[in-house]
Amino acid sequence: MSSGMLIVDIGRDQVACILMTYGIKEIKVEYLSSDPREDDLKEGEFSDCRSVLSSVKTHIGDRFDKCFISIPANQFSFRCLELPFKGAQKINQILGHELEKYLPVEAGSFDATFSLLAKNTPKKVKGTRIAAAGLDHLKFEAITSMADALDLLPDVLTPGSGYSSAQIFARCSETPGLMCFLYMETELASIHVMRNKEIIHSRTVLINPDDSVPDMAHHLTQTYYWINDQFDCEDPLSLIVLSGNGSTEASLCEQLSRSLGVPVQPFDLFACVNKKWTTGVGLGAFSVRDCNGQCQNALAMGINEMQGATGYNFSRRDSGLTRFFQAHGTRLVVSLALFVVLILSFSLYSVATISVMEKEINRLNTDINQVFSSVFPGVKTIVDPVAQMQVKLDALQQERNAGDMGQHLLNIDILNEISRTLPASLDIQLNRFVRNKNNLRITGNADQFNTIDKMKHAFESRFADVDINSASMDKKVNRVKFSVTISLGNKARFQ
Repeated sequence: MSSGMLIVDIGRDQVACILMTYGIKEIKVEYLSSDPREDDLKEGEFSDCRSVLSSVKTHIGDRFDKCFISIPANQFSFRCLELPFKGAQKINQILGHELEKYLPVEAGSFDATFSLLAKNTPKKVKGTRIAAAGLDHLKFEAITSMADALDLLPDVLTPGSGYSSAQIFARCSETPGLMCFLYMETELASIHVMRNKEIIHSRTVLINPDDSVPDMAHHLTQTYYWINDQFDCEDPLSLIVLSGNGSTEASLCEQLSRSLGVPVQPFDLFACVNKKWTTGVGLGAFSVRDCNGQCQNALAMGINEMQGATGYNFSRRDSGLTRFFQAHGTRLVVSLALFVVLILSFSLYSVATISVMEKEINRLNTDINQVFSSVFPGVKTIVDPVAQMQVKLDALQQERNAGDMGQHLLNIDILNEISRTLPASLDIQLNRFVRNKNNLRITGNADQFNTIDKMKHAFESRFADVDINSASMDKKVNRVKFSVTISLGNKARFQ
C-alpha cells in the first residue's frame, strides 16, 4: 500500500476529511469525518476549519505524506480561452493578463492556473484552447495561512463542489456530445461541462432551495447554448449527472429530466473506479459506499492522484522538477521524439545498407561460381569456389615445379629446356616447332647424321620419350634434314 493521503474537501456547509491509502487492486479508507461549518462566516473565510483540521490531525498523526485541499467552486472565476501557442511556459506568462480582460480586478490581484483542452482543440485552431481559473489573492492567503498554521502544506489546492468527481466521470464515460455534472449545495449549484473526456468549463449559480428545478433547468439551458457558441459546435446535451449532499434523490432526477428532456442520473464514484474498497478498523461497520456527494468528491481527489490526472492546481508546493517539466515539457517531448526518429532512421539506413551489401555479395558469389565452373567443368560440387580454385592452382604450380611435361607446360618453357639441353658445339638449325595435346614435333637440319644422334641423346637426358621420325641428306645444301617427336604425355617428365 502507498503512504497515506490526507484529503480535505471544504464545502459551503461541511468539511469532509479522509485519510486513504491505495495499492494495485485496493483502496483503503483509514479515516473519514464530516463536520458542519459555522453559519455566520463571511464568504471566503476559512477560520472555522482550523479547529476541525487540528482535531483531524491530532487523530491521524503523521500517517500521511501528501495533502489535498479543495474549497467551494464559487471562490473561483472560470473562463475558456483560445491562445496562439501551446507551451505551458508562455501560457503561464500571459495567463493573468488574458484573464484580466474578463474579471473586474487587476492582473496582480489574483492567482491563475489552467488546464489544457487538447481533445477539444480542433486542427483549424493554430494555438490551443485552455480552461482557466482565477483565485483572489486574499482568499488564497486565507486558505494557505490556515493550512500553514497546522503544518499542512497542500500538494494540490483545487476547486471543490464536485470538480474532482466530474474529472473522473468525464474520463470513464463513453457518452458522446455534451454532458453536465451538476453539484448541489445550499442555495448554490456548480455546473461542470464535459466534452471529449475533458472538463471544458465550470460555473457556479445561485438557486432557490425551495424550488430548485426551474432554476437549474434555466442555468443548464443557458450554459448549453453558451458552450456551443463558444466552441463553435452543435453537440446535443446528452446527459446530466447529479451529485452533492441530498441532491441525488430519484424524484429530483426525474423532475429535472422531464423539464429538460435529457437523461439525468446520480453520480456513483464506485461504478467509475474498478477497485476493491476497504475501511480501517476505526471506521467500524461504516461502508464507503454510503458516502455522500461531498465525501465522494474528496475520494475522487485521491483517485485523480492515483491515476495521474491533472487539473486546476493553485498549490505552490510543486517540485522544481515538476515546474521544469511544465515549462519545458513540450520541448522535451519534441526533442525525445526527434531523437527516437534519428535512431530509427539510422537503424533503417543500416538495415538497408546491409541488405544492399548482401545482395551484392550474393551476386559476386554467383559470378565466382560461374567462373569456377567454366574453368573447372569437372568439379560438380562447389562449396567454397575461391578456396577450391586456389587448391587447383596450387596443384598446377606443383606440377610445373616438378617438371610435368603435360598439357599445362608453357611453350616458352619447352623452348627454354631445348635451348639449355643442346650443346653449343652442335651445328643444328631448328626450322619448325609444332605442338599438340600430347606431342611436340621439331624439324630442322644438321651438318651430319652423327649430330642428329647427339641431339637425340641430349633430348633423352631431359625428356622421357624422344623419337627420330626421319633423317635424310639434302644434296642441294649438303645438310641432313630431320624430324623429331617428343612425347608430352603424363609419363613425360624432365629427367
